[in-house]
Amino acid sequence: MPRKIFLSFLGTNNYEPVSYWIERTAGRAPLEKYVQKTILNHLAPAFSADDQVYIFLTDEARAANWEDNGHTDFKTKAPISNTGLAEQLSKANYSFAIEPVSVNGESEPEAIWETFERVYKCIQPGDEVYLDITHSWRYLPMLGMTLLNYAKVLKNIQVKAIYYGAFEQLGNAFEVRQMPMEERPVPVLDLVSFSDLQDWTVAADDFVRDGNPERLSELTRKNITPILKESKGQDTVARNLRDITHGLGEVVKKITTNRGRQIWEYNFAALHDSLSAFSKEHSYIKPLNGVVEHIKTKLAGFRSGQWLEAVKWCIDHRLIQQGITQLQEGVLTWLCYYYAEKGWGEEDYFNPYHNRKGRDLISSALQFIINMPPEEEWRGQMGRYPSLGYQVMEDELAQSLAIPFAQLAKARNDINHGGYTNNTRAEDFYEVLHKAYQAIHEALQPYFEHQQETGLINLSNHPSEKWSKAQHEAAIEQYGNIYDIPFPDINPNMNAEQMQALVLQYSETIQSLSPTAVHLMGEMTFTFALVQKLKAAGIPCVASTSHRKVEERDGKKIVQFEFVQFRPY
Repeated sequence: MPRKIFLSFLGTNNYEPVSYWIERTAGRAPLEKYVQKTILNHLAPAFSADDQVYIFLTDEARAANWEDNGHTDFKTKAPISNTGLAEQLSKANYSFAIEPVSVNGESEPEAIWETFERVYKCIQPGDEVYLDITHSWRYLPMLGMTLLNYAKVLKNIQVKAIYYGAFEQLGNAFEVRQMPMEERPVPVLDLVSFSDLQDWTVAADDFVRDGNPERLSELTRKNITPILKESKGQDTVARNLRDITHGLGEVVKKITTNRGRQIWEYNFAALHDSLSAFSKEHSYIKPLNGVVEHIKTKLAGFRSGQWLEAVKWCIDHRLIQQGITQLQEGVLTWLCYYYAEKGWGEEDYFNPYHNRKGRDLISSALQFIINMPPEEEWRGQMGRYPSLGYQVMEDELAQSLAIPFAQLAKARNDINHGGYTNNTRAEDFYEVLHKAYQAIHEALQPYFEHQQETGLINLSNHPSEKWSKAQHEAAIEQYGNIYDIPFPDINPNMNAEQMQALVLQYSETIQSLSPTAVHLMGEMTFTFALVQKLKAAGIPCVASTSHRKVEERDGKKIVQFEFVQFRPY
């Protein structure tokens, strides 16, 4: 069993007795001068003789509140009778040990680091930590949070609670002295969610920056699985977060293990639905919605069949071998679809796309465009179907893809031989992948634009599935299809720099999808900035207009909005 430890800093003020409470119970909580007593009474049933309490004291705090009679009357200078915290905790006769630890109360950097080290040495690997910050002074709350994060990494601790006695809810000390004793209830808040938020933020950053979903999966196992077990799977917030982290893990696993067919056919729509649903829920940690928005933006370009998005992921995260393989095999897959639509070959030659016959012929044909052997030396599918091979080699698209495809084939072969047959520099593979990606993306762009030239991105708080029939039909008629991107949850406290970063993220995502237009409606400053950026990139933006109709039914006013048109910004 991991050891449980309680950490608390004792202050120097002459604290007023109040009724601290952690869990509401019938009747008034007992009066306590020191919040540590209330917290330890609460923790005592769960703590054992193997657990430990550390009370950190400056010399001033030791004299004022740890020992007895540490304060004097302001006017008479006579000592004030008071039982110090040491004596109170001793009389409580707890089963666990309580150790006072001296710390330096100075604010110089050297003293702060000395305090950091003193507290850190009290923590053992694997500890379950309960921290009290009620009477922490000056820099100590920040030091405490930083120290916990440091110990999470280096000592694998778990932060179980961060307690704060909200004395100020009653007023200042002078005001509290005037209150009757029975009117002094003070809640002890558990602020552990702030520590949890830091964990989720770091985990999300691991995923967005490095493509690593492991921390997210670990947090889900630790925090979400027990909630689902208790609620029998009915807690929607926990369920969505579980589905999100599972989906992210699946996507990354498929990319890193080169499961191209599984990436091509993966149900990204379900993952996007979970991300969108979470953003609309009230999570246990409200700012966690922003973390999920961060992840959502990272994945916005992923859709079933979007193989180039997976290649871009590999480039961004330096998964060179996977990227080269996915780009080369993705070209073959895309051309199988393309030639099947053209009706080339026998009925099942290029369809399904994973048919080895079609893939082998295309692969040989692309390489023969660069270096064609005599026809009598053709083997395999090219030997069996030479007419179809010539048809592919003469295709303009195949000719534009031949050079980068051949470069990828050479690099892939080199990597697969482990560098024993060629002495290629490691950094050269990234250049091959990056340049081939750009060339292939450029060659296919006209075909993507043709496929998406009627696409309308709906970036608003109103999913297209909830549009009126008239609005939906107008969108299909004018733009051909609709692709929903949920509107971000804009924090009203967001500063200009944060807003600019958010606008840039959405602008890059939208441009990567090459829409015909964007239906953009929502928070005004974000909308204004994003419209400007998209229009500068040549992407039209529209808003929907409507008539407001008011009817009275059974004495109640019923307001309806009747769609009129999509109007350009």
